[in-house]
Amino acid sequence: MHRRGPIYGKAGERLFAWGVANGLDGNAQKGGRMKKGKKRILTGAAFIALLAAAATYCILLGVEADLMNDYAKGRVLVAGKEIAEGVVLTEENVREYIQEKEMDVKLIPGTAVVDWEALYQKITASPIDAGSVVTASMLEDLNEVWSSLRQPVLAGFTAEDLYQVVSGVLRSGDRIHIYVVDKETGLASLLWENIFIRDVFNSAGEQIDAENHAASAQRVNILMEKEDVERFYTELSNGSLRVVKALQAGSAR
Repeated sequence: MHRRGPIYGKAGERLFAWGVANGLDGNAQKGGRMKKGKKRILTGAAFIALLAAAATYCILLGVEADLMNDYAKGRVLVAGKEIAEGVVLTEENVREYIQEKEMDVKLIPGTAVVDWEALYQKITASPIDAGSVVTASMLEDLNEVWSSLRQPVLAGFTAEDLYQVVSGVLRSGDRIHIYVVDKETGLASLLWENIFIRDVFNSAGEQIDAENHAASAQRVNILMEKEDVERFYTELSNGSLRVVKALQAGSAR
């Protein structure tokens, strides 16, 4: 018998092309898979490199921000000198006591006062050391003191009007409790508490500054409710009123 050899010619070419088209060519299929695999590997590597670059960029930004924070400066208001308790700060006198200073942001308290206007019509609630950053807790708002009264009035008395006036050491910003003493029984009862002292004067009629601890108070102006004024002066004329100074935590006076 005649042995049939391999298929050649146009018929063979058509058969070979059909095999390649249908994935019967092992070498071609293997090569295709290898090319696709290489492309996937290259794409994955590029993506990982991109992520690494982005992470590095974020880290560098964080380091830069930390370095900037380490050297960041902020503007604050500090006591230019020692300020006594009870000093009334106004637009006219505030720069006698307070000065502006630049300091590291990390050292600035969260309640630090940074605006000059925030100091107007404030009274120091406690002594402030020279160089200290002024914070909200160190101040009391005079407007709030007035607004806490329904019908506020300014009443006054002299040292001679009372049996004693806390040895003359009352100053603006202090608070006092006022008692009345029953002349028959000698028992004292509280009439008004936490009365705010607005102004204090010496015998010459000069206002005594809160920093002046030596001068003796001769006349004192206090804030009261209008409805209480009549009884206040009645008891005052009878000589039955007594004054007790209210002490606050951290008070130096």
